[in-house]
Amino acid sequence: MGYLTFKGKSYYAIFAVSGRKIWKKIGRVDKREAKRILKQLSLEFEKDRLNIREIKYITLFDYIERYLEYCLANKATSTYRREAVVMKPQKEFFGNIPITRIDTQMIESYKVKRVKEGNNGE
Repeated sequence: MGYLTFKGKSYYAIFAVSGRKIWKKIGRVDKREAKRILKQLSLEFEKDRLNIREIKYITLFDYIERYLEYCLANKATSTYRREAVVMKPQKEFFGNIPITRIDTQMIESYKVKRVKEGNNGE
């Protein structure tokens, strides 16, 4: 079930999905009409017809596993082996965090660490 809010001369329906708020603009209508539309949108939301998808967070380890499966099926065996070796220090550095938490600063820190270890090209 969503709820209404009024902002900048328009009503919005707000739905919670995976701990995030999704805003759907209702528009410049009176409060009674906004409530009617909210009720309609809530029914559509419950039937999964609003094209609001639950956000699924994938961890780095799951992403690497999927990537290596892709490599195994689509690349040469030697490339697959090299990619598997390259992923090990990444897993150790970043840990099993959601990939959405990996930012530019973390990547730059990882690159600096690898250069200091003498592994800048690997």
